[in-house]
Amino acid sequence: MYSDKEIRRACKRAIKNVCFEGITDVEIFNRPFELKFIEHEITQKNIIDDITKSILSKDIKTSGIKLYGNILVPKKSISDFRKCAWIDIYDEIYYLTLVLLMCSKIEEHRINASKNKVLSYRIIKDFRSKELFNTNYNYTFFKKIVKEQENKRGTNIVVECDISNFYDRLNLHRLESMLLSMDNVDKDTINLLNQLLLYWANRDSYGLPVGSNASRILAEAVLIGVDDFLLSKKINFCRFVDDYRIFAKDSTEAYKNLTLLIERLQIEGLFVNSNKTKVRLARSKRGEIKIEEVEKKLENKNTTNMGVINGYSGLVPLKFREMTLTETEKLKQISLKKELSEIKEKVLIEPSELRELFKIVVAKEEWDLLVECSELLIKFPQLIPYFIDIIMKNKNKINEVIMEDLYSSFGKMLSNETPEYIQIFLVKFFAEGREPQKDILLAYFYKLNRNSGDYVGRAILEALSRKLSRSELLSLRSYFTRADIWEKRQILNLLNEGLPKEEKNAYFKNVSITNQDVMIKHMTNKKTAFLN
Repeated sequence: MYSDKEIRRACKRAIKNVCFEGITDVEIFNRPFELKFIEHEITQKNIIDDITKSILSKDIKTSGIKLYGNILVPKKSISDFRKCAWIDIYDEIYYLTLVLLMCSKIEEHRINASKNKVLSYRIIKDFRSKELFNTNYNYTFFKKIVKEQENKRGTNIVVECDISNFYDRLNLHRLESMLLSMDNVDKDTINLLNQLLLYWANRDSYGLPVGSNASRILAEAVLIGVDDFLLSKKINFCRFVDDYRIFAKDSTEAYKNLTLLIERLQIEGLFVNSNKTKVRLARSKRGEIKIEEVEKKLENKNTTNMGVINGYSGLVPLKFREMTLTETEKLKQISLKKELSEIKEKVLIEPSELRELFKIVVAKEEWDLLVECSELLIKFPQLIPYFIDIIMKNKNKINEVIMEDLYSSFGKMLSNETPEYIQIFLVKFFAEGREPQKDILLAYFYKLNRNSGDYVGRAILEALSRKLSRSELLSLRSYFTRADIWEKRQILNLLNEGLPKEEKNAYFKNVSITNQDVMIKHMTNKKTAFLN
């Protein structure tokens, strides 16, 4: 078992990193206001003491860890989602502390960074650093290395592939075995980490929480054996997280090496995403080699696991990108009413068609047609965030009557049946439109079902910051005992913002008696609170 000093050191670094980067890099989540609490000397000491004591006990039951929430966030296609974790701050510090205790050994077992093979999340060993990863190794650098490899003599074919549902399908027992195979990594700590991950996975034996730096380090550990295997076979490759590139002199070598990768991944319980696998000419060799030479190889191959496809080239964006002057002038020449009429008649609408229609509205500034456009979103709700971003960026150009109609139109979409990530964007719209629609938000918050989502309740409360009257705050206070832990903290934050000192302090004193959550204890302790 690691010593008290080693655990405290790891915990301090975990706190430093969480304060700096937050608990997740998923943009849909706001940065929790509670993060500032763990910078306070007393609260930080309490967290370090509790976590150190729990780890030394070797029993996850002493940790007070809670199950985390998940929210599906769209990736690049209409059916492609990433399940992102919403982990409590204390729990993320605990998780990261366990992983930091073994991170140096994990890094030592990875292919040396100088070989430019494994280019993701290279660990900074200096525990004084608030960052965990060397920022020189990023996706941009990965693309640079890929380009350099493609330009090298002897590289004619490139294989592009990634691992299907990497974080979700990662086998926890194989992860445990990989860590146990490393010298000088404490077995009790590995067991404690395994207890935690199995608890979070509901004993399903699969999956790491997405968005956590601790998960990133562990995911890299899982692929150490795969990377070493490819290197031992003298396969020219590089990798960024679950994204592999294999470089070959011809298609025979390319398919052979792709097969070896697939077979080795299967040993770890992982699989290549066949829908995203592509075997193509190196960019520098296009025109020198006929693509038919590559395609011929397909005729006699079983492509069940390694199809050559173009891939889904579309994109379901969450944000509207400002158009260039040339693009704007071109779109101004198109009849908006004609386009709108034609799209209305379609049973199936392509996302590119809707995006084009919305761009025409912006280019021509025909805001009076926004409401009609919004009604089309029922056929393709994935573009609601994109549409809302257009409104938010142009809200000062849209008159109040149109905004009221948009509020009415989107109000029908704010329901438990709407995907949570869309609900969150609707909440933002009602909070940050021309006039905050707090009545809509409050009414929706009170009728939320517990299965509405793991974050939407908190998102609504965050959106109501400094917008509520004393009467509304008192009504919200009565909901406190039914709220989840994230909602409880935000309700206390709202009460702190809006209630008179004497009234809020009396209530907070009562809350402190029955709540043991470290963040609530901070908020209700006179020595640490920001309430006075």
